Amino acid sequence: MKNSIVRSPLSWYLTGVLFVILISYLAIEYILFEKRYVNSVLKEAQQFENKFSYTIDCYKEVLEKISSEFKAKNIFTNKEEIADTLKKAYVYGIENIDKEAIRISGVNWIGEDISFPIGRLGELKNKINLQQDYLSRLKKNNKSMEISGGMLLNIPSSPYIINVGVGVRDNEETYRGFLNVRINMEALVERLRLIFAEENHEFILFDKGSQIIASSISLSSKEIKQIKGMMPTGKIDENFFKNRGLESFSYPFIVHSNKIFYYLYILYSKRQFYILFLKLIGLQTCLLFIFLLSSILFSLFYHRRVMKRVVHINREKNRENIELLKQQRQLESYVKSSEEAERAGRKFQFEINHRVSHSLSEIIYVGNCLFKRINETEQLEENADDLMEIFEKAIMHSRYSCVKSEVTSVDLNRVLEEASTILLKKTLKKEILIKKRIKGKIGNLISDELAVKQVVINLLNRAIQNSPKGGIIELSLSSDKEQFFLECKDYGYVLDQQVKQENLQKEKGDSVDCMFLEWHDLEKLVNLLGGELKAHYEVYKGNDLILKLPMQSLGRKKSGETTQPNLGNNVIPFSYIKKDGTL
Repeated sequence: MKNSIVRSPLSWYLTGVLFVILISYLAIEYILFEKRYVNSVLKEAQQFENKFSYTIDCYKEVLEKISSEFKAKNIFTNKEEIADTLKKAYVYGIENIDKEAIRISGVNWIGEDISFPIGRLGELKNKINLQQDYLSRLKKNNKSMEISGGMLLNIPSSPYIINVGVGVRDNEETYRGFLNVRINMEALVERLRLIFAEENHEFILFDKGSQIIASSISLSSKEIKQIKGMMPTGKIDENFFKNRGLESFSYPFIVHSNKIFYYLYILYSKRQFYILFLKLIGLQTCLLFIFLLSSILFSLFYHRRVMKRVVHINREKNRENIELLKQQRQLESYVKSSEEAERAGRKFQFEINHRVSHSLSEIIYVGNCLFKRINETEQLEENADDLMEIFEKAIMHSRYSCVKSEVTSVDLNRVLEEASTILLKKTLKKEILIKKRIKGKIGNLISDELAVKQVVINLLNRAIQNSPKGGIIELSLSSDKEQFFLECKDYGYVLDQQVKQENLQKEKGDSVDCMFLEWHDLEKLVNLLGGELKAHYEVYKGNDLILKLPMQSLGRKKSGETTQPNLGNNVIPFSYIKKDGTL
C-alpha cells in the first residue's frame, strides 16, 4: 500500500545508536559540568581570599604611613596634633599602590602608658581592652603590622572584631605607642557577600579557634556548639549540611604571613546544581539531539526531497520576515530621530535668529545716526571713510556681543545631549559613532546658555565634517576648581588644512550659518565667554579641539550697579561709540 509506513531494521538500529550516543554525551557533559562548577566555586573562594587580604594590606599601608608621619613630626604626646593628623588622613585619604585613596575612620593612637585612646575627633572616653600578647608583639616588633582577633564580648551574639596595629618608635628608636584599627569582620564580610549571592551560594567563615565570623545561613546555638565540637578535627561532618539539603566545599586560607588562619565553607544546593545542568543540556544539547533524531527517522519514513524542500522554504521565509522586521524597525527609528533632530535644530536657529534680529535693529539705528552725521554741515570736515570704519566696527561689535549680561546656570551635560540631537541627521548620514565620557562630578557653568550651546554645536559639527564615513568622535568633559574642559576628538585628516585656509580668509567676511561658524568667528565667540579654544592636528591620528571655559564666564548684574543702556539684546547703542571706532 502506498500510504503505509515501511519500517526496516535499519531504523531501529539507527535509533539505538543515537540513543547510546545521547546517553554517553550527557554523561560526559555532566562530568565536565561538575568540574567546571567546582572550579567556579574555588575561584569564588580565591576572590574572597584575595579581597580579604587586599583589605588587610590596605590597612597596613595606611598605618605605616601615619606612623612615619608621627615619627617625623614627633607628636607622640600632643593630643591636638595627633587628632588633627588622624583627621587629615581620614578626610584626604592615603594613596596605596593601586593609586586609590584609602580613608579609615577608626584609627586610634594609644600611648606607651595605655592611656585613653586618641582618635580623629579627640580623646576617647573609654579604654580599649586588648590582649596582652597583642600589646607585647607591637612593642617588640618595629614597623611590623600585628593582628589580634576575637569577639568584642564573650557571648555568641557579639560581633567578631579584629585589631590591626603598628608600633611606633621615635628617632632614638624608643617605643612610644602604637596605632590601632578595630575592624568589624561582619561588616567587612557583608561587602564580600555579593561574590556568593550572584551564584546562589551560601557560606560560613570561622577562625582556627572555632569562632564563627560570618554566616549567610541562620544557625541555632545548638548547631554552633556542634560545629565547635567538630572543628578540632579540622573538618565538619558532611552529614551536618546534608540534613539541610546542602553540599559543601571546604577552603582553608591564610592571611598576612601565616598570622590569621580561616576556614571558609561554601554551601550549595544539589537541587540547584541539577537545575543548572538541565538548563545547560536542555536548551542546547537535548534540542540538538532531538532534532537530529527526528530528522533521521522522518527521512526514513517519508520522502527526503520533500523534507528538504519544506525546510528550505521555511528558512527562506523566516529569514525574509526577520530582515523585513529589522528594516522596518530601523526605518522607524531613523524617522523618529530625524524628526527630533529637525525640531531641535529649528528651535536652536529660532533662538539665534531672535537674538540677532535685535542686534540688526540696533545696527540700522547706528547706520541712520552715521548718515545724519555725514549730512550735517558742521561735521563735513570728518572723513567718510572714518565714519564707515566706525559703522563696520559697530556691526562687528553687535555681531559678537550677542552674549547676555544676565547669565544663567548652564548644565553642560544637557548641552552636549542637545547638540548631539540637533546634529543627529548628519551623524546618521555618515554613520558616525559619538562616544561621551564624563570625568568626575561636573557642576553647572554660569554663562549664557545659548552662546555656550552654539560653541558646542560648532565644535561637534566641525568634528562631524572632518570625520570619514563610519568614523568615531570622542567627547570628554571634565572640570577642576576654576574651569571646565571639553575635548572633541575625531580621526579625520581635514582640520589642519581648514584652519590654515580660514586664517588666510579672515578678511573675506563673517560666518552666516550659526551652526558652522568660521574658525576666527568661533574663537571670538569663545573669547567673549571668557574661554579659550585650541586645535591640535596629528598626521594619521586625527584632530583634537579643546575648549576651556571658566566656572563663571560672565558676571551677574548686581543691584544698584550702573550699566550701559540696552536698546536691543546686548547691542551697544551709538552714543557709546567714539570717533576713533572704540567703545
